[in-house]
Amino acid sequence: MDLENPMVIDSLWRKEPKVIGECGGCGQSIYSFEDFYDMQDQEETVHIHQSSECCLQYVADRSLCRNGKE
Repeated sequence: MDLENPMVIDSLWRKEPKVIGECGGCGQSIYSFEDFYDMQDQEETVHIHQSSECCLQYVADRSLCRNGKE
């Protein structure tokens, strides 16, 4: 009977990262090793990657863009 050294079995050591939620800006998964904003939007909690692109997209998706002319 051959016994394999458990130190070389990847499945025992390699763990998939935990998904915290979905980014409110880009729509991609946020993983436990990433920095993100956790905020309340009305009645729900929203997670947003800590990147200017995701923050900008989140605001742009929920805002009405107006020009300064009246």
